[in-house]
Amino acid sequence: MTAALLILGALPFAVGRIQDWYMSANLNSSLPYGVISLAFLSAWVLLAFLMNGNGKRTKQIVIFLNLIAAFDLVLIGIQILVLHAYWLNGIGIWTQLFYLPVLNLGFCLTNWSHGVFPAYAAGFILMVGVTFAGCKLREKGTR
Repeated sequence: MTAALLILGALPFAVGRIQDWYMSANLNSSLPYGVISLAFLSAWVLLAFLMNGNGKRTKQIVIFLNLIAAFDLVLIGIQILVLHAYWLNGIGIWTQLFYLPVLNLGFCLTNWSHGVFPAYAAGFILMVGVTFAGCKLREKGTR
């Protein structure tokens, strides 16, 4: 179960990469970024709901489904807050792509900020929040 959660927790890398590819290949088109963010978070809540089969694994699911997201947020924090630049290698690119699906909502929630890190942090909080909500919905359904 833990390994499956960790693997599923890496899904935002794939979604972010696909979104980045489309944006790069179609520079003149505009994507509905808010819709993408909402769709991704809806899928994330559904994933948490489905993984919490008996309704008794909320803590495990919230931790392990978002463990890669937490690690990625630490790496982004090092790059932005400490080094003031993204790494010019694969890790620097992939850390940015991870949160791309939820970054639009992150920016909407942190429009008061002049930096990008609060938007990444908001994306992380959204992911953790919907994971928790999905697990709690399953718990409610199994009582």
